[in-house]
Amino acid sequence: MEQDADSTAPSDRPAEVLLTAVVVVVLGTAWVDPARLWLFLIPASFLIAAHEAGLLIGRWADRCRPTRPDLSRTRVAIRVGIGVAALSLLACWSGLAGILPVAGLATAGCLVSGLRRQFRAARLAGFPPPRIATAVAGMITGLGWLLAWLWATTPPTFFDELSYHLVVPQRALATGSLPAFPWVFFTLMPHASDVLLAWGMGLGRGLEWAGAAVSGGDLGARAMVWGLWVACSLGAWGLIEALARPKASVWALPLATCILAVSPTLWFLATLPFGETCVALGVVTAAALLVGSCSPATAGPAPRPWLLVGLALGLAATAKLTGLYWVVAALAAARVAGWSWRDLLLAGCTVAVSAASWWGRALAYTGNPIYPMAYEFLGESIGARRIRRASWAT
Repeated sequence: MEQDADSTAPSDRPAEVLLTAVVVVVLGTAWVDPARLWLFLIPASFLIAAHEAGLLIGRWADRCRPTRPDLSRTRVAIRVGIGVAALSLLACWSGLAGILPVAGLATAGCLVSGLRRQFRAARLAGFPPPRIATAVAGMITGLGWLLAWLWATTPPTFFDELSYHLVVPQRALATGSLPAFPWVFFTLMPHASDVLLAWGMGLGRGLEWAGAAVSGGDLGARAMVWGLWVACSLGAWGLIEALARPKASVWALPLATCILAVSPTLWFLATLPFGETCVALGVVTAAALLVGSCSPATAGPAPRPWLLVGLALGLAATAKLTGLYWVVAALAAARVAGWSWRDLLLAGCTVAVSAASWWGRALAYTGNPIYPMAYEFLGESIGARRIRRASWAT
């Protein structure tokens, strides 16, 4: 990842840890199953594109209204999280409009721009000798990632992913638009994480067509799930660094990985296409931004990074309906942290804009914007009621 000019301490140079972790994953894959090496291009390409998108959005937001949060040690994590949120939003909008390839082209453009930026930064910075601490931290992180990677890149057998998680990107790639079947209420709920799987599924098919020894789109989608989990672990790393400032530690990233590893549920998030992965990514990214904005330099009535927080929480709201609870909790935390009502309202409006298309589609099909939640209070259309009763009867 691109380093900042003023980053000199080992804890301020995350590229050494990240590159070591990537090398561990690549070498481990080559030892266990070399055929899966091609699949690694899928999450790597998306994370580079997401980092570039987050970098561009952050710079644009800062030019429009400088916020000066203390984010010097969390830039990589926050850029990736914001980039995933932005690319997810673009994919959802283009898919709902029937022009999903536009999102693919935009992601590819971010990938090319990101590669150019990283190559230029590497040429200018050179390759400093590795430090023992960063090498060990990278190996610990890489071993955790490797275990999840080998588990994730196996053929799908889980009922939910076969019935709708993988069906959504399959139909989206085939038709250019997101499917909406009134008799399958899963397609009427927000499922931004499933839409992101289209990048992995499309590249997986391309790799198979090019002669790589992979089984096509399904494994590509599962490789993408692992990439989203890595982005989530980076977000947890950013949150730990933000909480620990002004101190910084080279062990923050392996600590975040180990924290995720102690929970069996979080291992499932690394290997199965649950929407909770993107919900967690959005929440931890927003939390890192909130903590970073509470520095002495931004105390009092200073402007806050409402756009970035709104995008991160928008990812949580569009990945799963229950993400709305986390949105409310995060906005309440922002108010307690001293955010003005204006900045709070702007962040909330950003979330609403992100989720409005999903709510509008559910309203059009069922008469309830957050269907199937709260249908006792908000009601539902006659067609939706008949469909629900018929599904219960069967």
